Amino acid sequence: MEIRYRVEPKDFDRQFSKRLEGLNRELSNFEELFFRIATYLEEKAEESFELEGRGDKWPPTKSGGKILQKSGRLKDSFRLGSADNIFEIDGNQMRYGSKVPYGKYHQSKEPRETKEGGGPRLPRRAILEYLDEDKTNLQGILSTWAMEQKRKAMEED
Repeated sequence: MEIRYRVEPKDFDRQFSKRLEGLNRELSNFEELFFRIATYLEEKAEESFELEGRGDKWPPTKSGGKILQKSGRLKDSFRLGSADNIFEIDGNQMRYGSKVPYGKYHQSKEPRETKEGGGPRLPRRAILEYLDEDKTNLQGILSTWAMEQKRKAMEED
C-alpha cells in the first residue's frame, strides 16, 4: 500500500503564501539563535575551567592550583559581555571566543616548539572542545529555534 500526495500551485492560496513570507522573514534573523548558541558555548567554556578539560583533561601545571586561572582573565573572557569576549554576528554567521592573546595557543592543535629538554613549551589545554554531546545539543537548539520561528510566522497571519 502506498499513499501519494502532490502539491500543485493552485494549492497555495494567498494566506499560505503570506505565512511563507513571514517564516522566511523570521528565519533570516539569526540574532536570537546565535545568542542561544553563544550562551551554550559560554556554559561549556565554564565547564572546561571547572573540570580542567571536558574531553581531554588538561595536563597539570608545575605550580599546582587551578589550571589557566591564575589571574582569571582567560576564564572571564568567555563570559558574554566581558571586555575580552568575542561575540559578533554578521548576517548568517557568528563568532564567539576570547581576545586574550595566549588563549589561542592553548586551543590550537598546531605543533608546539620544544624546550631544550625535549618537552613542549605549552601543553594543549583546549577550552572549547566540540564533543558528540555538543553536536546533539546544538542541533536541539537549532531545531527549537526553527520551530519557534515557524510558530511566530503562523501567528502573524
